[in-house]
Amino acid sequence: MILGFDIGGTKTAVVLGTSAGEILWRKQFVTAPARGFKPVYDDLVKTTKEALRAASLYLPSGASAGKIPGTAAAKPKSSAYTPGMDLIKKNISVPKTADAAAAPKLDPRSTAGAGSAQPAVAHSNAPARDDAAFAYINADRLKDLAEPVECIGVSIGGPMDSITGVIKSPPNLPHWDNIPLKDMLTAEFSLPVYVEHDGNAGALAEWYFGAGKGYNNLVFITMGTGFGAGLILDGKLFRGASNTAGEIGHIRIAEDGPACFGKAGSLEGYGSGTGMALLAQSMYPLRYKNNVTVQDLYADFTNNSEEAAAVFQTAGKYVGRGLAMIADMINPECIILGGLGMRIGDAIFEPLLAAFNQEALKESAEACRIVPARLGESIGDIAALSAAIYQKSAT
Repeated sequence: MILGFDIGGTKTAVVLGTSAGEILWRKQFVTAPARGFKPVYDDLVKTTKEALRAASLYLPSGASAGKIPGTAAAKPKSSAYTPGMDLIKKNISVPKTADAAAAPKLDPRSTAGAGSAQPAVAHSNAPARDDAAFAYINADRLKDLAEPVECIGVSIGGPMDSITGVIKSPPNLPHWDNIPLKDMLTAEFSLPVYVEHDGNAGALAEWYFGAGKGYNNLVFITMGTGFGAGLILDGKLFRGASNTAGEIGHIRIAEDGPACFGKAGSLEGYGSGTGMALLAQSMYPLRYKNNVTVQDLYADFTNNSEEAAAVFQTAGKYVGRGLAMIADMINPECIILGGLGMRIGDAIFEPLLAAFNQEALKESAEACRIVPARLGESIGDIAALSAAIYQKSAT
């Protein structure tokens, strides 16, 4: 089995899973990154010990689930969890045997509205639930497998070095400055640790198990607190010369605009939840104050607010321009939208696709399909497993 850590600015999830992308145990806690690194790391270690204890209960006598320093076994609560279960937002179907040809498609050549050409997109305005008091366990599968934990996979935002596993001050994790996370976890649990940028890990997850299955060239877009990408090129994860490929949120696509990722007018400034909130404040300062969130905007949009619609129209236009640049540059078969791309799709897809179609080369647009992430709200969990699956296979 694989231990997976999905570490984000809002929540951190610890999962036990398999190389087939199956989740057998899951627990999450609120990250609250303003606390700094140490308290979050302590919570991560504590939750990991619970996962290892759960795994150890189903192992043959004498086998080890992994190093559990200073802990005694405790019997976990019995429940069940599989990808797509109603844990955080809502039920999302995850067709495990789906192939690329069956994936829901958004045709970039069409500028039609959100009608029959649009795929079904999951929406929810509910905040992420704090599951600190709950563990989800598929006891039957754990018993059937009776496998020890072999390694740890970590999905976390950049900038970071996936080879050394050093975290270098991600914007959504303040005070995580040059943290040697890989070395710390290796020493703590005596297991091989594979750390991956969340954009790369998401790309791997969708490539192995989701909408990117069957493609050799794809781009996975992370649209959340930040904005980034993971690239699968010629059937391999592309890292670049300094392991920073995919930091597309830093690209400036306008002379001015919301200031994110260190510059005004960046792709992150228009495409992230943080950026869209700032955009709303600048466009309609009397309506949207500094505490507005993208969830607030989407709620207004669903209630036919013209102001919210105008914010998403502007955001979608600039994101579409940015994706056209990416498509012209690397000529992917598929661009997969994660996070907000699948949660508020009906608010941004129409202007996004119109701008993409207008800006991209005809050949690039015709070769590329834009689709929502198929793994839904389970993608972070499966991405953490995928980080280990990919790096382990490469060693």
